[in-house]
Amino acid sequence: FNIAHSGQAVVVALGTTARIGVDVEPLEAPEGEDFELPLDMLASSEQERLKSLDPATRRIEFIRLWTLKEAYMKANGTGFGQGLDDFQLNWALNLSDQVIETGDDRFETRAVELGGRLYQISLATESGPASATWHLWERENPVERG
Repeated sequence: FNIAHSGQAVVVALGTTARIGVDVEPLEAPEGEDFELPLDMLASSEQERLKSLDPATRRIEFIRLWTLKEAYMKANGTGFGQGLDDFQLNWALNLSDQVIETGDDRFETRAVELGGRLYQISLATESGPASATWHLWERENPVERG
């Protein structure tokens, strides 16, 4: 299993393989937030691709790519020790909700609405039919920390 959370969203991935990772991030910036996307954390080809997009599309594609890469790193057990710029997932840009099969890995990414806000959920696991599923919950009582 693997778990991720962001904002009000909590997602748990369950699978029949040892390698599984999941990530979730809000697709839209919070109201009034002026957040600079950390493009320099990505591979140079991914940075260039994202820089060529208009700002609204750039944010969506960045979040989609970020969640795919983080899910992949969690599935491989490397976490951020690997670094998002150490590998490329250029083929994952401009995707709508879908499943992607590569040689040994399976990726799923989709946008889901929760509490009036869109979240991107990405799952990475070993290939195989029905090898994994994810479940999404809304945190009912978020805890604020200072």
